[in-house]
Amino acid sequence: MSSENTSTALAEQKMRFKAQTRDLAAQIRYLKAKFTRESTFRNGLCLQKRYLLLMIGGMSLNEHATLKAIASMGHPVPAIERPKRTLKSVGLAVVSIIRARYVFPTRYRQTRELMSRNVAKQWREEVQLKSDALTNHQARKVSGRV
Repeated sequence: MSSENTSTALAEQKMRFKAQTRDLAAQIRYLKAKFTRESTFRNGLCLQKRYLLLMIGGMSLNEHATLKAIASMGHPVPAIERPKRTLKSVGLAVVSIIRARYVFPTRYRQTRELMSRNVAKQWREEVQLKSDALTNHQARKVSGRV
């Protein structure tokens, strides 16, 4: 009798396990469908927002310029407020920069050299562009095309 009881108990347990498995699988399918639907809606809203910003902003994704364009249409846009800098925050920033110089001296020196090279390179390129533009303008002026 005990073997029959254990076998029937085992069979009942297997049936409950199969029923639970089916229920869990159905719940997983439902949650997956719900998630897919929600993510599709979210992606659609992102695309709609981007499209509207492009249409209003004149094909530029600059949000500040877009807000100004909306304000010029008659809808007021609140001014963007920058947090006021305090002496304490400026002092902490200076102290942290000084400490970083001592902690990473070679990295700081390399960064400074790289930045100074980039600034000098940009300045030379700007001077070259301005001089080229000036010579082109003078050449047009001489030829009478201006």
